[in-house]
Amino acid sequence: MSADYQEKFGTSSWRPADGPWIEGAGSQLRNLSRWGAYSALTVDPVDDCTFWYVNEWYPVQAQSSWQVRVGAFSLECPVHVGDIDGVSRNNGAKWVARANIKIHHAATEQAVTGATVTVNLQGIGSRTCITNSSGVCQVQVTVPDSRPQVRFSVTNVSAVGYTYDAAGNHDPDGDSNGTTIVVVQP
Repeated sequence: MSADYQEKFGTSSWRPADGPWIEGAGSQLRNLSRWGAYSALTVDPVDDCTFWYVNEWYPVQAQSSWQVRVGAFSLECPVHVGDIDGVSRNNGAKWVARANIKIHHAATEQAVTGATVTVNLQGIGSRTCITNSSGVCQVQVTVPDSRPQVRFSVTNVSAVGYTYDAAGNHDPDGDSNGTTIVVVQP
């Protein structure tokens, strides 16, 4: 990792996607005036955080017969809450409050699968849930009828290769501020 990279991005966001890259031990012995013609650095459209690099290289010194090496590296991508919806239903002398939480990839707004979402239920404690293939998880609690509402607040989202950006939280239907929703007794 170069000093320039460390200055700009720090060391914590560097994640080699396919392990260490291989350094070529050789060089081209004759001038073919085309070195680098088969080189590219491209952003992966799937996550907008992985960079793919392809270039020519020589394992040993040679006149020609270079080889191609492909490598990738990733930066941690931000994720945020893209929607929180509240649901309530009666259950005898108690009632059930539930929050459905959707986690989005910040750059693409695509669903994030397998994210662990930590939610604080005011006066009750914390719960976690893991997002499904639609990027949604649910936190549910049963409370006595004497409790008129339950406040659900997302306090953290963690997933491999992602960082939680709470400032990006939003809710398209406006029933929450993207971080907290109050579910009222039915």
